[in-house]
Amino acid sequence: MPFLLRKVTRPKWYPLPWLADGEFQADAFVDLRTRDNKLSVWQVDDERKNLTRLITALAANGNKPDNLDYALLDLQVIQAIGITIATVNGDTPDKAANMWHRDLVELSAARLFDLARAIHQHGSIERIPKKQIIGLIHQSIEAGHFEVSDLKPDLANKLRLSTND
Repeated sequence: MPFLLRKVTRPKWYPLPWLADGEFQADAFVDLRTRDNKLSVWQVDDERKNLTRLITALAANGNKPDNLDYALLDLQVIQAIGITIATVNGDTPDKAANMWHRDLVELSAARLFDLARAIHQHGSIERIPKKQIIGLIHQSIEAGHFEVSDLKPDLANKLRLSTND
């Protein structure tokens, strides 16, 4: 079964000493900020073959190279909560990766809480370090997944890339 990925900030999902068993930080909800009762996520195939390309596309959409934290949750868990998933094109420099974008729609506060609890209980929170992100972006450019000109100027400058390369 496929997975859904959401960019997060890993420390917001860490257990803190004062939290009761099974509880998670309220700050984790910052990572689940909705717009028009929708939440942007990305579909990862069940064998995770598109995970690296997707992570690279997300990182290439930023203003600077940085660590990339994400939560990965089995699609079945999200469906069990009763959350509706819509296919909507993404907006990264990698046009192929944009097809993996999804929106969780018609989200109520209760469903959002259920999603946060599911991420806490059943999801995995991972980090790709900045150094690896830089290498992945360079590899994706070399592979033709996107071009330097598709990057935000600040990111290209910080990676020491130019459109003349």
